[in-house]
Amino acid sequence: KKSRIALDVGADAVFFNNPYLPMTRSEAAIPLMIRNKVLGILDIQSDKPQAFSLEDLDILETLADQVAIAIENARLFGAAQARTREFTTLLEVSRNVASTLDLVPLLSLILQNLKQVVNYTGAAIATLEGDEFVLLDYNGPIGSTFIRQPQIRYTYGTPDYGSFTVALENSSSY
Repeated sequence: KKSRIALDVGADAVFFNNPYLPMTRSEAAIPLMIRNKVLGILDIQSDKPQAFSLEDLDILETLADQVAIAIENARLFGAAQARTREFTTLLEVSRNVASTLDLVPLLSLILQNLKQVVNYTGAAIATLEGDEFVLLDYNGPIGSTFIRQPQIRYTYGTPDYGSFTVALENSSSY
């Protein structure tokens, strides 16, 4: 990936005529790269022909390297924050599991904590008893009143609950 200067965009076959910058006469495009991976582009435009020199290109390439590092650092920081939230949630769930033997409030708390790290619409915890799933807790739009009805059961292997079945048959997440 190489930087590119168009000293006269009117004579440049590669130039994209930007409708938002119709007066552009010169353009410098410098890739933003980290470890041979393109993150984006630094694009500089001028309304004067032949506005950029090779010295300008050197400066812009140095700046582009710094911008790429800043973008990558911001991405890494965001990923680290997300992982911290995930680990904090797991720690909180572990503490709750260790501190109570009352299953119903514990499962509800687990699903609430999970919502902080996984943006779900609905989540359920069910056990497999014989050939039926017994719904223990649910958090989502149907509401807890529906779920709190005694022993809601779903027959294992029915098409309506295919994800449950596939996960168990494959012994992995669906």
